[in-house]
Amino acid sequence: MENLQELVNLISLHKVKNISLVGKQNGRNDKLNQFYESLHNGEVTTDDEAAALFYDSNASNINYKKLKYRLQTRLLNTIFFIDTNQPSFNAFKKAYFMCYKNFAAIKILLAQSARRNAISLAEKTLKQALHFDFVDIAVVLLKQLRMHYSLTDLNRKKYDDYNNLLNKYTKILNAEMKAEEYFQEMAMHFMNSRATKLELESLAISYSEELRKYTKQFYSYNLYLQAFRVFVLRYQIVNDYERTLEVCREAVDFFDKKKNFPEVASFTFLFIELSCYIQLKQYEKGEEAAKRCLGLVPEGNRNWFSTMSYYLILCFYRGDFQKGYQIFCRASNHKKFKNLHQNLRENWKIYEAYVHYFIELGKIDPELSPDMELKGKFRISKFMNDLPEFSKDKRGLNITILIIQVLFLLSQKKYGEVLDRVEALQAYCYRYLRKDDTFRSNCFIKMLLIIPKSDFHKEAVMRKTKQLRRKLESVPIEVAKQSNEVEIVPYETLWELVLDSLDNKFHRSR
Repeated sequence: MENLQELVNLISLHKVKNISLVGKQNGRNDKLNQFYESLHNGEVTTDDEAAALFYDSNASNINYKKLKYRLQTRLLNTIFFIDTNQPSFNAFKKAYFMCYKNFAAIKILLAQSARRNAISLAEKTLKQALHFDFVDIAVVLLKQLRMHYSLTDLNRKKYDDYNNLLNKYTKILNAEMKAEEYFQEMAMHFMNSRATKLELESLAISYSEELRKYTKQFYSYNLYLQAFRVFVLRYQIVNDYERTLEVCREAVDFFDKKKNFPEVASFTFLFIELSCYIQLKQYEKGEEAAKRCLGLVPEGNRNWFSTMSYYLILCFYRGDFQKGYQIFCRASNHKKFKNLHQNLRENWKIYEAYVHYFIELGKIDPELSPDMELKGKFRISKFMNDLPEFSKDKRGLNITILIIQVLFLLSQKKYGEVLDRVEALQAYCYRYLRKDDTFRSNCFIKMLLIIPKSDFHKEAVMRKTKQLRRKLESVPIEVAKQSNEVEIVPYETLWELVLDSLDNKFHRSR
């Protein structure tokens, strides 16, 4: 069903016109059209719901399976008729769509022995492919043209010209593939965990040095994009934010000067800049990067939500909780929020928990932002029960979940329940927080563990955590080897809020 919903969203987004592949058939609304409209309007979201609507059955119904197959086939045919004369299609996207659509047509024409049309279209498409650096499609077109002018329509000059171009762009394509391989190899390890991978540093240096040679020898959009990604990862791996910023600025400057290149290239590295500015506490520059990122992507797409996520964290870091509330409301109320992948929605669920925590503490006043409104009612009990699902996340976010749960319970003075959560924290700390890259989280969690041991007495807690607090402050965020997506709010800020939740009375938790 997800594949079908994706196609429906694509076709609906680009408002395909003047075709009858999907829509009214023979002047009447048939089941295909009804199915399409039901998916588009969100009336059905699962196979069982769709089968019940049309056949009063479930997803295993053979007639439903046939209907679903027919709709998917029609939708796949329809994508070739997407109208590219829309504002969302810039020159690069139009050329990309045209080149790949033409390539499919060329192969069909050749298979049907319409060679004259195929070669004419191939030569026309090649010009666009070379102009916009679509190296992969240029290579397959050049192979076809070289073969044509050597075996079918003998023309020595054209053969030599296409052969020379093919040799040139084959080398560029090989360089692109090598850059893609290096980036994907590193990203696979790096993104598997939010913890840094110090052991990858030497490999990253080796990859970077090799790719620097390629970028001096060859030129193409994809080569530079993948190479810059590797150059950035080289420093992200060891959380060297200053050097990461240098490479990002170099990349943004490079892509900004290339008018034919898509804006997403500049966005890619501006987004990383935003993350670095948060870590380095350069909040004004971070906000500038966030605003520029938002201006480069369509509102409501995945990159837009990712930018809003980091913009929210930036506001939390500088203590502007009210603006963080406004950003959260704007993002979570967006009509496309429901289309986010489950993992991303889980991140926003954690942000929601922090928003409600700050509301409870009086750090956020919803009445000061009357044009913003939180959708739905946040239930802390439900958030607590979501822990088993969240704990599957291997990127470190379960640290954040366990911490915010304890903070809520402390603010509500539910000391008996705090002890249960602290025991979970202690187990997690023992299993997972023994590496240098989680030093700050380790310190903060150990500080929380002392609270019930001190019977929730403020002065006792302050006295017994003094050494741990010094350790925490000895490794500030800007030098810590820890992602800001793990530490959504600086632990120093959270600790002050924790102390404000305590008093100088002894409270026995059990």
